[in-house]
Amino acid sequence: MNQTGQPNTFGTTSVFTLSQAYIDYQYSNKLEITGGAILLTTPWVNSFGSNPGATYAMGNNPYQGVIASIQALPSLLLTGFYAWNYMQYPNNWFNQQTYYNTMGGPLAGIGSSPTNGPAGLGMIWNPVDSYSGQLWFYNFDNYAQMVYFDNSYHIGLSSLFSIDISGQGFMQSSSASGLTNQVSLPGETSPAGVVASNGVGGKFALNIGNNTTSISYNNIFGSSGSYLNGGMVTPYTYGMEIDPLYTTPALTSLAELGSGFAYTLRNSTTFMDNSLKFNLSFSQFFVNQVYSSQPNLVTEYDAALLYRIPHTNMNVWTRMVYQDQGEAYGGALWQPRVIFNWTY
Repeated sequence: MNQTGQPNTFGTTSVFTLSQAYIDYQYSNKLEITGGAILLTTPWVNSFGSNPGATYAMGNNPYQGVIASIQALPSLLLTGFYAWNYMQYPNNWFNQQTYYNTMGGPLAGIGSSPTNGPAGLGMIWNPVDSYSGQLWFYNFDNYAQMVYFDNSYHIGLSSLFSIDISGQGFMQSSSASGLTNQVSLPGETSPAGVVASNGVGGKFALNIGNNTTSISYNNIFGSSGSYLNGGMVTPYTYGMEIDPLYTTPALTSLAELGSGFAYTLRNSTTFMDNSLKFNLSFSQFFVNQVYSSQPNLVTEYDAALLYRIPHTNMNVWTRMVYQDQGEAYGGALWQPRVIFNWTY
């Protein structure tokens, strides 16, 4: 059956910590239930090592929880999960914290405040080869509730030319007591505000042979006086750039910056029978500034080269990122990265 959890991935967060240790039950190809230390691969609650090209890319962040999947139709998968603990980077054991506790940002003031974890229900459908879509309902305990959808359509024009069109959107509101309304933004004294966020996005890609050129756009908005004037809350992707927004490149995400809009231009080319891949991207983020240290414009350039050594399970991945958010907000940043991995 199709799966959204327990992918065939590798690595652990710590050499001394099991990233996976679970009990799994499967009936025919219709039902599967997995419980224990598990990996999740949903859009907004995931174990980031299973996302190719992720910022850190060499580890899996597991959850203590349970996931159940039903293959209702050959083209329709229904999934539900609940997790009560999370081993987030850079920790080496499970706890009830999130990336807002460890990665900082505007909600760093919550300190070690625990949550009861994330829960979600998802529907993934693929009625024809050219179309795929998904719909998710999330509850990030004590943070936010979320509805998220994503759709993509492939149009084959010839053996050489094709087009991909995608659209996404979400809505968020506060969950339970709402930690966002219990802390203040940096340099402010009043509460950060309740979560009231909305977002839309679109992507258009043109494929010509082994080359793909795309343009993507996201807009996040909400009411004045809400958290970051409509900014979204992402407890399990914050600071890692592993969220599913179309415009998210290597080091920046509109999901973390606040409300506003962004666009990204990308070009990807493969060579040598697809063993060598070269990516270029340019992104700009225009942010509605709410507090004084919040940048209102961030620009990012990315170049990456991935080489899969033929007849082996070895990969070499190199990346260079240049980010500029103005001298008043940290200035320019260069980040080179080289990763070699061997799956054995």
